[in-house]
Amino acid sequence: MEIKALMEKSLESGRSAEEILQMALLMQQSMALYEAGIQEICTKLEILKREAQVKGIHNPIDTIKSRVKNVFSVIEKLDRKGFAVSMESAEENLYDVAGVRIICPYIDDIYIVADRIRRQDDLRVLLEKDYIQNPKKNGYRSLHLVVRIPVFLSSHTELVPVEIQIRTIAM
Repeated sequence: MEIKALMEKSLESGRSAEEILQMALLMQQSMALYEAGIQEICTKLEILKREAQVKGIHNPIDTIKSRVKNVFSVIEKLDRKGFAVSMESAEENLYDVAGVRIICPYIDDIYIVADRIRRQDDLRVLLEKDYIQNPKKNGYRSLHLVVRIPVFLSSHTELVPVEIQIRTIAM
């Protein structure tokens, strides 16, 4: 959603442009946690890749990509789904603010990687959707895991949700 459209929508809903900009600024500051969650997951995956290389065994991970949704995409999705537009609402209702995509050479590798992620004792799998065994009507195939990963800050630890999509290049 472009900022102009967001402003128009906020005015229609009774929010002032200043309120929506203030909320977007606060949300942007909170996005640093999601970026840290991605860094934690990517570090774990890079370690698994390196382990396979050092041991000379098949590496089930070809490529790792990541992204954090921009603030306006988060606001648009909350609005579209009928949720309150706030960071608290995003934390409670959206699991795809932070995303990691893992590309594997073969379908069997997808399940190997998913198993290795599940066995990480410091993260918790919240949700799993297997669109490989049960493809979407549009033909989409991928394995999705939503995990909560601890992010260690100077004063406390935050548990951050990260969506992990695992697929092959062909998918």
